[in-house]
Amino acid sequence: MKRKKLFSGLLFLLLAVMMLMPVSIQAAAKPGTVKLSNIKATDYNKINIKWKKTSGATNYIVYYKKAGASKWTKVKTLDNKKTSYTHTSSSKYPIVVGQKYTYTVKAYNKKTKKAGNYNTKGLTAKALPQKVILSEITLNSDKTQPIISWKKASGCTDYIIYRKTGNNSWEYLVTVPSSRLMFADSSPIEGSVNYYTVRAYYSPTRTYGKYNSTGLSIKVPK
Repeated sequence: MKRKKLFSGLLFLLLAVMMLMPVSIQAAAKPGTVKLSNIKATDYNKINIKWKKTSGATNYIVYYKKAGASKWTKVKTLDNKKTSYTHTSSSKYPIVVGQKYTYTVKAYNKKTKKAGNYNTKGLTAKALPQKVILSEITLNSDKTQPIISWKKASGCTDYIIYRKTGNNSWEYLVTVPSSRLMFADSSPIEGSVNYYTVRAYYSPTRTYGKYNSTGLSIKVPK
């Protein structure tokens, strides 16, 4: 009986001591810092940002701003399976041709409601004119002038026409205003296959669009 009372007393004392001990509660860890990997303007009104996955993230939040500005604007919230996002210009989140934009990504955990640190410098890209889509190439009635035509591209002030023969590099030929959608070459390389391509250009900021690297070709007789 005495042993039983002693045991009960010790147990009570142990519980009392445990109750008086400070309880350490570990704070919920916030997600890791997102590592940005690449950025590029993929076409007119489109900029793509890529990043690496980080720990503790249930979502990734994409931000952007004009290069040099101080305030970030949230563009999109994505799930943690995504490691890439293409921002397409809109009235709410515009992209203007020739303007440079900086992007960053922040990890977020919706369970702990904590956000990780982020790259404060971000990655920067310049918005481009639209890539020119080539339509067709033909010879004029007397078979002396190749005539190339293309579809209208957005965000440009001019079109730049290039020419090459064989495996040579593209050479600048002429610049025409954006109101024109065709060009006749009055001095082609006779007796050879002539290749042509067209590139959109925005003169105020000297910004070039992407172009068809294969081009259209036609044989010009002697």
